[in-house]
Amino acid sequence: MRAKSLFLWLWVMALLWGCAGPSGRTQHEGVVRGTVNYLRPVPLPEDADLVVQLRQLAGPGEPPRLIAEQVIESPGRVPVSFELRYDRRRIDSTRRYLLAALVLRKERTLLMSGNAYPVLTGRYPDPVKVLLQPSR
Repeated sequence: MRAKSLFLWLWVMALLWGCAGPSGRTQHEGVVRGTVNYLRPVPLPEDADLVVQLRQLAGPGEPPRLIAEQVIESPGRVPVSFELRYDRRRIDSTRRYLLAALVLRKERTLLMSGNAYPVLTGRYPDPVKVLLQPSR
């Protein structure tokens, strides 16, 4: 009986391991990789957070839709590398997707991406290089 339980447990674990990708990701998980940089060569404040977001571009009369977000606490010196994971089932190949990043300190925006960084659909650089600008 104990051998059957062990065999069943091993079979379930092998099945679950086979469903995950080579890095432990599920088949529905995608990833956008890149770096965030800004022009000042000084470290970010210790209590600042870097927020990287994947957004679906809005159509007429609709707000942009947040697909995924990664918060990196106290990122330190730039460039800062990121791996933003998202659910591939939420991606529509006919829509456009943009990457945005900002640095927050106590809910105040210090730096933000001023340009659009298209990702996922169409041609885009991989990894993505995001350049932040001081917020106004």
